[in-house]
Amino acid sequence: MRQQYPMSRTFLEKAAHRVPPLRILVVDQLPPLFDRVSGSQRIFQIMQLLKREGHTVCFFAFSEQGFEEYMKILQSSGVYVISGTRNSVIDSTVRTALETANARLAILLASYQPHIVWAEGYEIATAIADTVRSVAPYASLLTDTVDLHFLREQRISELEGRPKTETKEKELAIYRQSDAVIAITEKEKDILVQELPSKIISVVPNVHEPKPTPNTFDEREGLLFVGNFRYPPNLDGIVWFLQNCWPTIVEQIPDISLYIIGDPVSNALKKAVVSPMRFGGQIQIMGHVPTLRPLLNSVRLSIAPLRFGAGMTGKVAEALAAGLPVVSTPIGTKGMGLTDCVNVREAETAEAFAQAVVELYSDATAWETLLKKGLEHKVLSMWCNTTVPKL
Repeated sequence: MRQQYPMSRTFLEKAAHRVPPLRILVVDQLPPLFDRVSGSQRIFQIMQLLKREGHTVCFFAFSEQGFEEYMKILQSSGVYVISGTRNSVIDSTVRTALETANARLAILLASYQPHIVWAEGYEIATAIADTVRSVAPYASLLTDTVDLHFLREQRISELEGRPKTETKEKELAIYRQSDAVIAITEKEKDILVQELPSKIISVVPNVHEPKPTPNTFDEREGLLFVGNFRYPPNLDGIVWFLQNCWPTIVEQIPDISLYIIGDPVSNALKKAVVSPMRFGGQIQIMGHVPTLRPLLNSVRLSIAPLRFGAGMTGKVAEALAAGLPVVSTPIGTKGMGLTDCVNVREAETAEAFAQAVVELYSDATAWETLLKKGLEHKVLSMWCNTTVPKL
């Protein structure tokens, strides 16, 4: 009776979607690095939402080495945590590490008896599918695409003239074996529906609660780029911006600053800032920061100069949720339903991107308009209005 919803119209929709408490097992390669990786922040929030709905959630990481603190944080939030191995998975021992992790996973499946096994990404689903089917045939295997890898690689091929890979066939194969598939945007769902017309496919977007930062236009300065540099589109995007957009921007705003957040800080990134710095302005590579909130409150614009990628761009949604206007390429906003000059500024060429930054950075009225419209956009209302019922 304690879980019974009150007799109120407010709870009618919630009660209509109510399901009995489930045992859910989430499997990923590493613990959710929620303050470093957009996808990790998303699955961390999803687990909290599932737990809040009364379900029991257990998380299994193939390896936790170097990220033990993140496992402790997840455990302290009320999620059960298990590690496949405390050793790192390096190329020479991939098979051994997978065998060890799958052996531990099999024990967990037999004892925990989950109703749902949630695999984070097609590679994880591929690695565990046989174990899940043999040890827990009663469990539904749900594969979260995170982003469509084959779509990202297709865009790289088109951009750089590289030959296409076999990722698409491998990725679609495990989606066919799954009981259900989760896409991160409606556009990626549409692509999957065309490929897998009989498959159950749902959309669960990035989870960002609107929390606008207080500083005004005049109290802010500088540009912000946030990215996990293990993800190739981020390094490519910031290098492209520095080489092709930065000189034009500092020519018109000589004292502008750029703050680059994310890790690992590679030699390629360090080398990329050397030449642009001679044009002026300030460029700071800050690496990983514990929280973005102070920067989201102090900078004037966020930039997302991505030339390829897939899924939903976390840096764009996070900035919008903080009330920080964004200048992005169309790839950076793909699938989010944003509109140029309404709730975001979009530009595809280097010249147009630089000009959009200069204009928005210098126009308080346009900045205020984008701030308000960005906070009102449906991509932020999704986190509370649609995510829980879909889950």
